Amino acid sequence: MAFQQLTILANSTQAEILADIFVELGALSVTTEDQFEGTKLEQPIFDEPGVNSAALWEHSKLSVLFDSQTNITQIVAQAIDLFGSTFEYTNSQIDDQDWITLTQNQFQPIKVSDTLYIVPSWHQLPDFDSSITKIILDPGLAFGTGCHPTTFMCLKWLANHVTNHDSVLDYGCGSGILAITAKKIGAMQVFGVDVDNQAIEASRYNASKNQVAINWYLPNQLPSTTKCSIVVANILSNPLRLLAPYLAKHTSQTLILSGILDTQIEEMTTIYRQWFTVTVADIIDGWALLRCDHHE
Repeated sequence: MAFQQLTILANSTQAEILADIFVELGALSVTTEDQFEGTKLEQPIFDEPGVNSAALWEHSKLSVLFDSQTNITQIVAQAIDLFGSTFEYTNSQIDDQDWITLTQNQFQPIKVSDTLYIVPSWHQLPDFDSSITKIILDPGLAFGTGCHPTTFMCLKWLANHVTNHDSVLDYGCGSGILAITAKKIGAMQVFGVDVDNQAIEASRYNASKNQVAINWYLPNQLPSTTKCSIVVANILSNPLRLLAPYLAKHTSQTLILSGILDTQIEEMTTIYRQWFTVTVADIIDGWALLRCDHHE
């Protein structure tokens, strides 16, 4: 099966508007990339479902896919009318296998540390040795692929601190990436909790793919007596405000909080210091990771 692909170079504002227009006009998919990807001018932007999106790249490239029967001239004319201005584009023919390759190439392995990588299942990395932990995770609907700073900071912290004596609870597990990482690093026992049934199913699937055994629960299913030496909550600030007593109850030693803007550090510290000594463990691109150690 063949497809038609429009390629458009635009600034961030234009790209966002044009992406919406082409979706309305029936595009099979619209993807946006950095025009300068892979060069010294590449602009790092982090974005995942569930967080407020950052702006698109200042120099963006839109790839818009239509089936082979679409009248591209007509589609472009409609888009220009809706956009209110002309734009330059190129049109090319690609087959279905080429499209799969193009899509997969957008998701590359993520190096968390010298000993931890997040790897899409279609990537073959034969140079990995036995000292490297590889988490197999494909992009999907559930939150958490490792590329957003909030997830990346949690992964890095776990890689440096989890031992085989630890029990770990991942609250707001999403894709299961943090719980799976903790277990593959060597945690003795791991639990994952999420309010979304779809996230629980995604986590179970990903755990099976990584050949690890983890206990997954909805919040009201987690046994009230469960206490873990490490609890990780990579969610957003509003639920973290409400969940403080719950998270404290299930933490025996250390609670890691992520999904917090650096402007919210003081507020979160005030909330959680009732149970913990709170320190800033990491900051990346305006996002903060807080380490909370139970009072002796």
